[in-house]
Amino acid sequence: MDLQRIKPVFDLFLNDQCYEKLVVNGTLTNSSECFALAFSKLLGYLIIAGSVMVKLPQIAKVAVAGSADGINIPALLGEIAGATFTVAYSYVLAFPFTAWGDGVFLIVQNLLLAVLCFHYTKQPLFAAGLVAIYSVIFTVLCSGLTPVAVLALFQSLTVPTVIAARLGQASTNYRNGNTGQLSFITALLLFVGCVARIFTSIQETGDRLLIITFIVAAFCNGVILFQILWYWNVKLTHPGNKKL
Repeated sequence: MDLQRIKPVFDLFLNDQCYEKLVVNGTLTNSSECFALAFSKLLGYLIIAGSVMVKLPQIAKVAVAGSADGINIPALLGEIAGATFTVAYSYVLAFPFTAWGDGVFLIVQNLLLAVLCFHYTKQPLFAAGLVAIYSVIFTVLCSGLTPVAVLALFQSLTVPTVIAARLGQASTNYRNGNTGQLSFITALLLFVGCVARIFTSIQETGDRLLIITFIVAAFCNGVILFQILWYWNVKLTHPGNKKL
């Protein structure tokens, strides 16, 4: 078999060293690191595939209800900021796309969700301004114009940003006594994705900032998921956009 023909397929899951060891030489002993890398790559691709639709149930729920009830808009904007810092930091440092690619799709979907929330709360100018201003900021962060030290600072701020965003949403849920239009499917996928990202970050980047970020994000998303289950049978008695 001509291995060079199929090498691009193996390159999706293995680095050159592991390819040489597992495929060319057929050495399976003492190859746990290579198997872990391959599993991490596979997990990364699955996370990215899932991220393409992770927020769609939430977006659909808001659109069908015609209401952003229970959605904490500042928390949503904080989530966008946190994901942006992670994507820009990872992109500029040339980390594998499988380690951060899902963030791109989360940003796009969160922006769409934010636009819907502003629409249903009668703030169309905020929606237009958000998209325009965000586009400029994202371009500057990822263009190479922003020093790596500054990106690292922003990434370190992702942890408190995630905490503030998720616990801000949790606080809204608690005050409302329900989770409004929050989607269980979205919350579950976010929680599982963050847990998986802890493993892929360890395997593919070894970056402490990213690892800590996903540990914190997994915990905070777990809190939201728990609240959705806790308030599962609570019915909304006052429809509309309250406590946003």
